[in-house]
Amino acid sequence: MPTPGTPSVQPSGSVRTTGSGRPSDSCVTCGTPLAGRYCHACGERALNPRDTRLGAFLRDALAGVLDLDSRLWRSFRALVTRPGLLTAEHIRGRRRPYLGPLQVFLLANLLFFAVLTTIGGFNTFTTQLRYQVGQPVYGEVAERLVARRGAPASPERQAYARRFDESTEHYANSLVILMVPLFAVVLWLLHGCRRPFVHETVMALHFLAFTLLVMIALPLLIRAAGWVAPAAAVRMESDLVLSVILTAGLGLYLAAALRRGFGCGVGASLARGLVGAVAMVPVLTIYRMLLFFAVYFTLD
Repeated sequence: MPTPGTPSVQPSGSVRTTGSGRPSDSCVTCGTPLAGRYCHACGERALNPRDTRLGAFLRDALAGVLDLDSRLWRSFRALVTRPGLLTAEHIRGRRRPYLGPLQVFLLANLLFFAVLTTIGGFNTFTTQLRYQVGQPVYGEVAERLVARRGAPASPERQAYARRFDESTEHYANSLVILMVPLFAVVLWLLHGCRRPFVHETVMALHFLAFTLLVMIALPLLIRAAGWVAPAAAVRMESDLVLSVILTAGLGLYLAAALRRGFGCGVGASLARGLVGAVAMVPVLTIYRMLLFFAVYFTLD
């Protein structure tokens, strides 16, 4: 303990002098006494003279982007390579090493729509008007509403379709999060309503974030396959083949996530994973219906 009026040596090696007889080794943000370079209460770092140099400024600015041990890299690496780990860690309370579930989902969502806008891809979440009116569940209702804009081949209808599709791309970026509570309900029902719903919501956020990443990677893989084996790429682009591949792949991922995240047995995890992947179809249909009505009544 330094005596009044004497220098106080900081853990970083810097020296602060006290002029009022009080120790100065406290956090500048919250005032908590420091026991190291970082405040245990708010996480603020104690500065030293070296931190005022340009090199230190640039190092700190780039550290979060370039550091392979950053929370961003660690979170997405776990999301892809260790299904269910992020959910398990969040439930047990070990949250500081990783981004929060909502952050992971929003970043995956941002990346998906950025890639979709830049190089194109599947319009799974940005369903155009011509597909909306052909939906088996609500397509007839959608067609009756849109018919007010003119006959299908009329210039008025075509102009409206262009406006609709442009608005759909804008609204989908925000409305895709509606799939989270819908899929969380599916998981909750699969577990017999025995688990806390918030745990199912966390799992849904992580699973749908992974799904968005898959929807980024799959078109790129198809394009790469087209350069190597054009015939195989054409077969992969068919709706039936893609549906089977996506359902099987997402089902196995979800099964692994349920086993690691919730501690389910192998058989139960596999069954629930495959059922959950199949249940993405009605979840996606409900999302598309909500998207249609949101865009329609905005333009109306």
